[in-house]
Amino acid sequence: MYFNDIFDNVKPLWRRDYQLSYGNEVKSYILSIGDEYQGVEYIVDLKNKNKYTEWESMLVFTMYRTLTKKGQFYLNNGISDYLNIDEISIEEFEIDYLYNLEQERNEEYLSQYKGLR
Repeated sequence: MYFNDIFDNVKPLWRRDYQLSYGNEVKSYILSIGDEYQGVEYIVDLKNKNKYTEWESMLVFTMYRTLTKKGQFYLNNGISDYLNIDEISIEEFEIDYLYNLEQERNEEYLSQYKGLR
């Protein structure tokens, strides 16, 4: 399974733009990204679960983490209080996805994973 195929199925479910603001005092949760994550997770894991596979389901959480990480970087460094998903390279998402696959109990998926095309 190539990352590009998984990514092309999931990316359109996410908004392009996010207004960045923290959702808690420890600065670990960005409101707009967290809200969007819940909606995308619902679509992939419940509403259209026959259309999406476990590959896409795993990417939803990875995209949430990658978007949050980039948003935190922007906020903490005074870069912007706005994030556009297209400012994040596919390679950055793929690095985080591979990291998740390398964790315990994902050996079956990792053995089938082909990375970027």
